[in-house]
Amino acid sequence: YGSQCAVLEAKSIDLYVPVYWGGGAELLEQGACQTPASALLGSSGNSVISGHVNTFFHDLSGLKPGDTVTAYTTYGKFTYEVTEEIAFDSSDKSYLKKTDDDRLTLYTCEMQLLGSSSKRVGVICKLTDKAFYTDTEAGKGGTQ
Repeated sequence: YGSQCAVLEAKSIDLYVPVYWGGGAELLEQGACQTPASALLGSSGNSVISGHVNTFFHDLSGLKPGDTVTAYTTYGKFTYEVTEEIAFDSSDKSYLKKTDDDRLTLYTCEMQLLGSSSKRVGVICKLTDKAFYTDTEAGKGGTQ
């Protein structure tokens, strides 16, 4: 808990942010956070990552269907395609639950000029490519 588990990149919005395993105000000051109850990046299920709208995820709402999000971990590189934009209330946990498909859910608070918001905005992305560094195919087109 609290250690860096990945780096997230979305070139379409100039996003390049460290991802930490866990949550809380202290970790969110350092980067984005992966919910510990969610699936590991690149594995089956729903990998859930959140970040502050006033820091690392300030342009998250700029991600559109078809955009690419890449997660770099110590064990592999995982490419996702944005499939859906989402908006929900902070009390709605349906987007954070386990799923049968391989997906990445990114979300943040809705931007507010004053105070905090109970609304969340984000995207759902489907896993389109995975390259584990132990695979013989890993590293094609990239570095290990």
